[in-house]
Amino acid sequence: MLMFAIFPLAGADSAYAQWGWRIPFVIGALLAGLLVLYYVFMVSESEIWETNVESKREKTPLSDLISGPSGRNLLQVLVMMTGFWLTQNIITIFIPTTLLLHMLKLPKYALTSTLLISYAALFFSYIAAGMIGQRIGRRRFFVIAGPLIAVFGSAILYYLIFTPGLSLGAIMALVCVLSILVTSPWGVIITYINERFVTDVRATGFGIGFSLSVIIPSFYAFYMNWLGAIMPFELTPVFLLAVGAIIGTIGAAMGPETKDVDFH
Repeated sequence: MLMFAIFPLAGADSAYAQWGWRIPFVIGALLAGLLVLYYVFMVSESEIWETNVESKREKTPLSDLISGPSGRNLLQVLVMMTGFWLTQNIITIFIPTTLLLHMLKLPKYALTSTLLISYAALFFSYIAAGMIGQRIGRRRFFVIAGPLIAVFGSAILYYLIFTPGLSLGAIMALVCVLSILVTSPWGVIITYINERFVTDVRATGFGIGFSLSVIIPSFYAFYMNWLGAIMPFELTPVFLLAVGAIIGTIGAAMGPETKDVDFH
């Protein structure tokens, strides 16, 4: 919104469209760099990792990761993450670029305000989700959150898409509730994936489990086009949200509980 105020958006040749939109990315990169420096100088390595390094043990984390128990753990994480990435794409990509902009036709300030409020709410909801996951267990949290997303998240999205004439306040409230519900697993996911792999393959397991799983959900727009041949196009994101939640729930149910369990 600050960029809009400084560099008004007035067509493709305006300063904002040409380069002003890049400034927040530069700021984000600088903040990420500060976080890297914090980790380098303030966060210690795992004691088990340091012990293995001192003993000069030869490591082949990739081969260890794809075989035996770690391989089964990776498969479970990939299934779960594929589902939750699909639900997350609906929130982070479809809602801003398609629902709010083209379907609900919100002006740029109203659209940005809606996202700003919903993401501010997510800051606190991630903390709440982490606390709940710490109390009831990560696996149980996913198994509860998944069906809630499939049922209530899909219902809210359906209502947003198919109810004309909603006020801006109603849109903001519904987007906030939908965002909090659908992205609640992400307050627990990072911790859970780390706990699914033993120390020797943890970094590799996390990197592959978190990143490789994003590929299939990234084609969600193609799935929407294909599904549009057998159902109204406006209904396709609702269907994908429910499917993603179900896949995520199945993936979580395939794995064990990791709370208070030593996986070193």
